[in-house]
Order: sequence, then C-alpha cells, then structure tokens
Amino acid sequence: MIWGTNFILMKKATLWFDPATVGMLRMLGGVAFLAAAQWWTRSTWSISRKDAWAISFVGLFGYAFPFLAQPVLITRCDSGFIAMMVSFVPLLTIVASIPMLGVYPTARQLLGVIGGLACLLVIMKDGLDRDVTIGNFALAFSVPLMYTICNTFIKRRFADYAPLPLALSCLSIALVVTLPYGSYQPIADGAQTTDRSLAIASVLILGVFGTGWGAYGFTRLLQDKGPLFAGMITYLIPTIALVWSWVDNERITVLQVVALAGVLSMVYVVQAEPERSGDAGPAS
Repeated sequence: MIWGTNFILMKKATLWFDPATVGMLRMLGGVAFLAAAQWWTRSTWSISRKDAWAISFVGLFGYAFPFLAQPVLITRCDSGFIAMMVSFVPLLTIVASIPMLGVYPTARQLLGVIGGLACLLVIMKDGLDRDVTIGNFALAFSVPLMYTICNTFIKRRFADYAPLPLALSCLSIALVVTLPYGSYQPIADGAQTTDRSLAIASVLILGVFGTGWGAYGFTRLLQDKGPLFAGMITYLIPTIALVWSWVDNERITVLQVVALAGVLSMVYVVQAEPERSGDAGPAS
C-alpha cells in the first residue's frame, strides 16, 4: 500500500515542485521521521566508520538515484506505468543473488518470477504503445536495477544490523547528496494555490510514510526474509498504483487488468513455497 501510493503522491507533488525538489523533500521527511523514531526507541546504534563506504553505496544508488529519477519519469509518463517498471526487481534479484549471495532459486520460485515477468511484459507493451520513449524506458529500468543490487547488498553486508539506524544512515547520505538540487520554487508562474496545497500535503505524506516508514519496513523485510521475498512485494505495487491512476483519470486498459491478475497469481506461486534453509525466498 505504501510503495504503490508513493507514485500518485509524487505525481501530485510535481504540480508545484520540480522533480528534483520532490525527491529531496521526500528524503528530508523520511530522515526526520526515522531520526525521531531513533530518538524515541533508543535503538542500538550499530553503524561504525568501517561501514561508511557501504552505507554511502546504498544511500547513493538505493535511495538518491531512484528517488530523483522517479519524479522525473512521472512528469514524462503515467505514474501507473512507472510503478509497473519497479516490478522487474524479482527477476533481477534472482540473477543478482547467485553471484552476490551464492543462493539459487527453487524451481517454483523461478516459475513464479518468470510467469510474473511474462505478465509484466504484456503491460510494458501496452505502455510502449503509448509512445514512451526508449530513453525514458531505459531510465525507468535502471531504477529496479539499482534497487536489486542494493537490496541484495543489504542482505549480504548488513543482515545482522538494526534496521532503524541502518535505514536512517542510508537515507541521510542520500539527503546530503541531493540537498543542492532543491529549488523550493513553483515549477511555473501560473501554478495554482490549490496545486501548492495539494503538493505540500503530498510531499509530507510521501516523506513521512512513503519514505521514512517505508524504508524502515523494507530494510527489516530484506534482513528477515531475504531480497527475493522482499522483491516479490514489488509485484503488488502496480496493483495499488493503477487503482490510484484510475482514480486520477489516467487511462487503464482491460489488458493491464488481466495482466496484473496474472502477476498476483505468480506472487502466490512464489510465496506459497515451503520455507527451506538456503532458498532465495522466505527462509533466506
């Protein structure tokens, strides 16, 4: 629900703020939320100097890059279509987990992920028929690629770290990098006051819940269940995003709905896998 709603929130935030500012403000809200949670819970601070390069890597490529690229893409393409691109994460996770974790998928997991990808390709074709450029498609594909690499890296490098300070550290690095790109100015002189109010509300929700709470929850899920289990959640994102797109009068086709039904069935195939030690799924 959180990740799927983020895309419509980014779309509404860009009614007033430029895309780079939206990305920066969501990270600012996320850092503020996680810092408050860290202070309130007094969670053990497990991050040290030796982790600096690894934290910086995740912060730059797992947070800063996607959070800046997605608002840009949403201003060029439908928010629902950009949400669908994130669903490439599970297939890419299977590929990345072999060299990075030494974990091979079970036959059932492989079937579910490939089946889900086949359904997503149907959705992608529908999107390409809407004149999404190759450049935008490549940029959109780079987002799940960065998510995959960083998700797998977190499982390998930070499996035993407390998720709250870990998420706070990574997001703080991303915020520092993106601060210079915020303009805090309306995107056009003709922007309406109603657009400003909606944009401010959207970016506040996006920062606190969509970024702060979302980053903590996903980090914990990665550590507890592994990158493939966590990555399969991205197959659910387009369902939520498309509902919001429909509410916002974006064009939703029967083909997309049928394909998403197939995606959800493939999620069940993978998640119904019995837990076994050494799998790339729930038990990893």
